Amino acid sequence: MNTPDGDQYARTAAAALESQIAWELEDLERLADPETRFETARRWALAMDACLKHIDDPFPFISTEQVCNESGMTLNQWRDAPRKLPAHLAKHYPNVRNWPLAAIEGRKVGRDNQIYWALTQEQAQRWRQVRGA
Repeated sequence: MNTPDGDQYARTAAAALESQIAWELEDLERLADPETRFETARRWALAMDACLKHIDDPFPFISTEQVCNESGMTLNQWRDAPRKLPAHLAKHYPNVRNWPLAAIEGRKVGRDNQIYWALTQEQAQRWRQVRGA
């Protein structure tokens, strides 16, 4: 992001992360449950695993394409997960106020025009704990 807009891109990415509220461990544990019957939860867990690999990168957001490549999901499978998440959260996670990953449009951070996803440091720490890493 060495462009004249680089500072603005960095601020935009930082703001997206700062707006995230980390989930409680019990909610993350339910999301991570390998026995879940909910495909939406399973897909979000896979995406979080992919994002966790990049938590220490200078730009911790990964593209939708990269989420798919690193998680083994198809593009349609991953695109379906964010569409279904609001209803899933409302029904199964009444205490959760936001998605488990921060999302930002690529063009807002000087990247390809797709959605980019990231964990916050706090969410990553909790996710590692849940995953036993």
